[in-house]
Amino acid sequence: ASGVIATAYHVVDRPASEALGAMTSDGKVYAVKEVIAASRIDDIAILKLDGSGFQPLALSAHAPVGTSVAMIGHPNRQFYMMTTGMISRYYIRNIEGIDTLRMSATAEIGGGASGGPLLNASGAVVGMASKTLSILGETHDNDHRNLQMVVKQYIPASAILDLLTSHNGSAGEQQHSPRQFITRMEALERNGSWDTLEDEACAWITDHPKELSVSMMLAGRLMKNPGRENRRVAEQILRHILVTNPNSIEVLSVFSRLRYSQGRYSEAVELYRRWLALAPNEVMILNDLAWILSEEMGQHEEALALAEKALKLAPEDRHSLDTHGVVCRHLKRFNEAEASLKELIRVCKEYGSATRTEIVARFHLAQVYWESERKEEAGRLFQECLGLRKKIKGLSPEQTAIAKQRCKELSIIYEE
Repeated sequence: ASGVIATAYHVVDRPASEALGAMTSDGKVYAVKEVIAASRIDDIAILKLDGSGFQPLALSAHAPVGTSVAMIGHPNRQFYMMTTGMISRYYIRNIEGIDTLRMSATAEIGGGASGGPLLNASGAVVGMASKTLSILGETHDNDHRNLQMVVKQYIPASAILDLLTSHNGSAGEQQHSPRQFITRMEALERNGSWDTLEDEACAWITDHPKELSVSMMLAGRLMKNPGRENRRVAEQILRHILVTNPNSIEVLSVFSRLRYSQGRYSEAVELYRRWLALAPNEVMILNDLAWILSEEMGQHEEALALAEKALKLAPEDRHSLDTHGVVCRHLKRFNEAEASLKELIRVCKEYGSATRTEIVARFHLAQVYWESERKEEAGRLFQECLGLRKKIKGLSPEQTAIAKQRCKELSIIYEE
């Protein structure tokens, strides 16, 4: 009667500028007044309508496999269509490291039916429509795939009740389990309560040091979303995770790359060094650190030692060959640079068609030839790079500009 309703999270996951509403069977439309609770992972949103006098439906968490059910939904704008069937299965889905309960039923659903109630014989809601999964087989000629079965996926009523219970509890109770913690964080993010989100997230991380994957998942999600506050809070969370897990390779890998992408190279190098101390023979770390030291900080000698170690560990690693060639060029060790870059081009050719890595290798080799006064060979390679860049887009704007300038200096015609 109070206007509280449940629907699928993906139904209402819309830009803030869009209005939300619900229509009753008599055609009346009621605006959504507020979002009471929501869980992206469980695909549930609990809303409150701006109105009163509604007829509520009971929720029942008791619905074993074989229970007869009826589903009401709006597939493809076919309003209030009813289909029938039975509950066929309960199962666990792992989404972003968190287990979440799902059910399958044979009652048909289609696009537009998401959020519709699945009712038992007494009219109580035992589930809510979520999505479909098509199972395809192959024909004898393997050219086409036949539709063998469509699995109808529902959210069990027990998950809706759990979300309501967690919302009605205190903040501490809400954060007892990983699912409740993520649900709480998503609600705070949605409301723009950034300081509260940061404080509660850091407190939860301190109290749950073994739940590293959940904490990292939260930080990763915040970093992916646009917005200055998202990234600020994500960084604070990462810092706190690093304090509580100082030897976590997972945390160091994310944080070091974040600092590099932000152009904070000194901090990135410090983090990479800590990461390398925990995994001294990891080729990727050796290579990344060598590249930053050489290209961003001009520390070519130290970079060379790291690049040489990476090559000893993985002689045909493409990134290590490229880094070694570039560092040797800076140190005017042109023969070694040429050898590494030619080996890289050979390795790339084994993949068949030209790749972005091969084009970049050709560009770097052209730079080696140019700086070692082998201008004719350099010009030919610059010309080849410009010819290939349209097909593969391997060169950066800066590299393209350099290649064009060198070709002009040698009066070489190139593709625009």
